[in-house]
Formats: sequence, C-alpha cells, structure tokens
Amino acid sequence: MGAQDEYGGNREAETWKLPFEHAEYMLRLKGLNYRVDEPTRHLQFQATAKEITTLLGSIRGFIAALSQSNPGEGTHLRLVLSANELALLPFEMANAGISR
Repeated sequence: MGAQDEYGGNREAETWKLPFEHAEYMLRLKGLNYRVDEPTRHLQFQATAKEITTLLGSIRGFIAALSQSNPGEGTHLRLVLSANELALLPFEMANAGISR
C-alpha cells in the first residue's frame, strides 16, 4: 500500500468530514426540490455545488490524479462509504476547474 504509479494512483486513503450535520443537509436537499421556487432552488444548487467542489478539492490524491490526466479523460475515484448519508451527496454537482 502507498506505492504510486506515474499517474498518482494507489494513494493512501484519506478521511474527511462533512461540513454539516445530517438534519441540516436534509433541509438543504429539500431546497433542491422542483416544488421550491426557481430563485431559491438556484441559490441552493450553487451553495451545494460549492460545498461538494470544496470537499472533492480537499482530497489530495484526487487533485493529483486530475492534474496528471489529459483533458476529456476520465478519472477513477474509489469511495469507501460507511454511512448511509454519504450516498445522498450529489458529487455530480461539483464544479471542475477550481485551483488553489
């Protein structure tokens, strides 16, 4: 474990914590519902996208893999999830192109 290939693969596992509690997150998800008015849904979408982007940006191995990939090339991200709440995270809302 810990050996790395030329693409930054096989990195050590990283632990991270979500910046909100379950009840708060469930309330945020309600703000993404199509029954909510468009301006509110849009603001909630932007806020959630920013948080998911920040979360993914904090994973060092993921950032290294992205920086070494070719444009348009997919990057494999293996997630080991132990809590049901993590299955609710909308990773597809993350914005690409955030640099530090």
